[in-house]
Amino acid sequence: DTISENTSANGVAVDGVTLKDGGIAATDGCTITTADNTETLVLKSTDADAAVGPILVLRRDSSSPADDDLLGNIQMEMENSNGSKLDVISIVGQAKDITAGTEDAFLQFNVITAGSLVDVFHISPTETVFNDASVDRNFRIESNGNATMLVVDGENNRVGIGSNPDLGAGLHIKSADSGAGANADADELVVEGSGHSGISILSATGDSGRICFGDSGDDNIGQIIYQHGSNSLHFDTGGAERMRITSTGQILQGLTSSNVVFYSKGVANNELSFRFSNSSTTTPYGGIIDFDA
Repeated sequence: DTISENTSANGVAVDGVTLKDGGIAATDGCTITTADNTETLVLKSTDADAAVGPILVLRRDSSSPADDDLLGNIQMEMENSNGSKLDVISIVGQAKDITAGTEDAFLQFNVITAGSLVDVFHISPTETVFNDASVDRNFRIESNGNATMLVVDGENNRVGIGSNPDLGAGLHIKSADSGAGANADADELVVEGSGHSGISILSATGDSGRICFGDSGDDNIGQIIYQHGSNSLHFDTGGAERMRITSTGQILQGLTSSNVVFYSKGVANNELSFRFSNSSTTTPYGGIIDFDA
């Protein structure tokens, strides 16, 4: 029951399979069948060097290659309850551009969903896309201590950070449930917590942090700016600064120099003393407003 190679340089051919020097070259499809759960195919390299091995190559050896040629397909099959054989998972490679020096490739992962094999994830020359088939599929990233660190809610078109998003129409950052809802006119970004909640804008010591309000004519027609160099808070409307609160608490309205309007608390109960001036007034005007109980 042995076939031995003797003097033939081309090896020994048996039913279209050539055996030579320990290798096998087949000119037709091959099927390996096992009746148990043992390893069906093992690729083993016994090299002791640091180079990669073993190597599995799927080679599309075409004499006339062209753009968009499919390069290979790794398939997983199953039988459904009716005994029909189905491709349920496939990994497909494709040549997008075969021009020498500018070659591009495409890799796609497909999984059967609701009876159809759909694109779950693919890598193209210009982008990496998850759920290009637009099915109701969530995307979730788990951190060391949070199972919902980042969630894309496929059904409700929301993105959540810290929790499953259940408020707003865009991004929901949630540390805990507040019990509140999001206003429909301000729900593109929702920050939620059960206690104190907020947004921090951190800038360099001599620079500014700002919130801009824009439209089709101007990307910062309105602004709220904190200048760390002077520790002052600026308010812009109509594309220009209209009011400023200085580091000492002065409220400057209409001008940016000091003493435009200055408020100070009176010493008596229910009284508010104030003084104001403009750029041409040397002596501030003043007065007292008495708030009766």
